[in-house]
Amino acid sequence: MNKYIKVSVVGAIATVMVGCAVTQNLPSLTLGGAANKKAVVGLSAGKGGLSVTAPLVNLEVPFPTAKKVE
Repeated sequence: MNKYIKVSVVGAIATVMVGCAVTQNLPSLTLGGAANKKAVVGLSAGKGGLSVTAPLVNLEVPFPTAKKVE
């Protein structure tokens, strides 16, 4: 039973990683002075994703996209 849980968790993580790599919707982390070009502290969300800014750190997480297959 324990082995089944481990295999399931590893499979789920691998699926998410491959899905993100294929669509190129990967989170980006910026450290240093370049992180604070727009603001020193901030939180924003839009159609493209979520952005969190703190002193010397900026994290941008894009939302997943779906396309209609015809």
